[in-house]
Amino acid sequence: MARDDGKLQVIEHYLATRRRIKEMERKALSKLGTSPASGPTCSFCGWAADDVRLIIQGPDNARICSECVQSISGMLKGNDPK
Repeated sequence: MARDDGKLQVIEHYLATRRRIKEMERKALSKLGTSPASGPTCSFCGWAADDVRLIIQGPDNARICSECVQSISGMLKGNDPK
């Protein structure tokens, strides 16, 4: 189990780094007056499918990413004070 936790931490660190890079790219593109390629995004946090592990499609084009699911799960369990 500890090995899986280590893998999960590496994946989360990688995704966080990708998010920072994507955010810098978005800012640079917006300064140039261009918009980044669009695709499915999380209806809760707005992150694109490329920035998260998984996006789940719901009814009426509602989508939620794996990070929001994890955060909401923590809130429901009482582990996350947000």
